[in-house]
Amino acid sequence: MVLGTISWNDCVEMLGSIKCNEKDGNMRRLSGLIFVLFWTVASALPLQAQVDIPAEEIFDHPLMEKDFTVPDHSSDYTRLKTRIEDIASKYKLMKAGTTDTDLDARLVDLFSTDNPQRFYEEYGQEIEVANRNFDLAQLQNLGRYYLNRYRHDDAKAVFFHVQRVSQDKRQRAQALAYMAEAYLGDDDKKTALNLFYLSLEVHRLSNAQYRFNQLREETDMLLKDIAVNAESDVPSACMIFSQDFKAGFDPEGYLEITPSVDADIYAQKDRICVRGLKHGAGYTFKIKKGVPSAGGPALRRDLERTFKVPNMSERIVFSSGAYVLPKSKDELIPLRTVNLEEIELELLRINDRNMVNAIFTNTFERDLSTGDLRDLEYTQGEKIWEGSVSVAMKLN
Repeated sequence: MVLGTISWNDCVEMLGSIKCNEKDGNMRRLSGLIFVLFWTVASALPLQAQVDIPAEEIFDHPLMEKDFTVPDHSSDYTRLKTRIEDIASKYKLMKAGTTDTDLDARLVDLFSTDNPQRFYEEYGQEIEVANRNFDLAQLQNLGRYYLNRYRHDDAKAVFFHVQRVSQDKRQRAQALAYMAEAYLGDDDKKTALNLFYLSLEVHRLSNAQYRFNQLREETDMLLKDIAVNAESDVPSACMIFSQDFKAGFDPEGYLEITPSVDADIYAQKDRICVRGLKHGAGYTFKIKKGVPSAGGPALRRDLERTFKVPNMSERIVFSSGAYVLPKSKDELIPLRTVNLEEIELELLRINDRNMVNAIFTNTFERDLSTGDLRDLEYTQGEKIWEGSVSVAMKLN
């Protein structure tokens, strides 16, 4: 880190004939001053740790099956299709004012009404599917309709058919994910988990990915992620698990770090944390099996994760109250920079009237966009200097 200052007398020297201060009796004051800081990055620094998760861990789960196949609901769909066609036929007869005894016998369990409009309100989804010749998109909507009304068997039949005949990868993936939701509604987590995975194999849908991860973590003790904090002087990393730990869990006997490091290792709820890492260094964490959860299975196998602690992100910090210069002889505004070799500065003067408005609108206490800065310059302030400053950078 580098701490630096810019002197107000330097400003006078750089500006030449322009005066950067005003006199009011014996007291020197500045009507208003704000530093607008832009910075130029001298080198690209990594901002996030990269964590590699072995693909074979997907199937190292008690509910996952490598040879899983989609459950066959073809006969269920055939029966449902016939029923939908019968519903559409009944609606046409009702509109024509006629009846069919055999048809009525097949649909004896339907909502009973002689009013075509009321019948359509109840069975409009099925009627539209039949009217549109069982269009797959319309069928998908019908499946969601069934799913929302807890008609899981009918929903499974519809989504099975859509995923079997559709040529659109996204539509097939959606059908598999919805089918998984129907199985989950019947508390069949194993089939649901594998269907979510098949959906992701066909096409990556963010919601299916979220539901797969969520269900996978709910049903086993898993390592979800590694969160790295590189913005402090002493970096740390926390391994986040899918289950809370058993009370009194001591993680030191379960963790090996390569290369070895003199660090604090401690447990917090669902994570094992290590404080005392180094910026820019790579590490391998090996977690031994047997890590105990509070109410579920323990970790069933050894796990390894390799990652790199990034350097601190580039930034400039200066006091939020430094927009008015002090009354001392040498007015200085301290700047604190991290991982920068050069910064660009603009100096604006804001008069008393505009200063009150800027303070009232919290202009000086928040980060300003480029548009905010230009608006500040053109409507409230006057640019009196701009330039660049070199910084003796010391990494991190």
